[in-house]
Amino acid sequence: MSDSTWVTPVPVQLPDSLFKTFQPSPEQVKQLIDAARKHPLGVEFLLEGDLGAVAITFQTHASTVDAARDQLKELDS
Repeated sequence: MSDSTWVTPVPVQLPDSLFKTFQPSPEQVKQLIDAARKHPLGVEFLLEGDLGAVAITFQTHASTVDAARDQLKELDS
């Protein structure tokens, strides 16, 4: 293989917005907690279930699940 077949990499500037994490609103967290209270699996599933399974079950982002868990644990302390 000759050196002419290699491509020189070109630096790419990516926008900062690609690296920001999703931050759920307080309303989204409240809606999730309310939904868990009405769901047959209950709040215990929200608190103890697998993160991905909880997010899929309630059709929400995993960050919303984490925020709801944090809020419920603060209320419980």
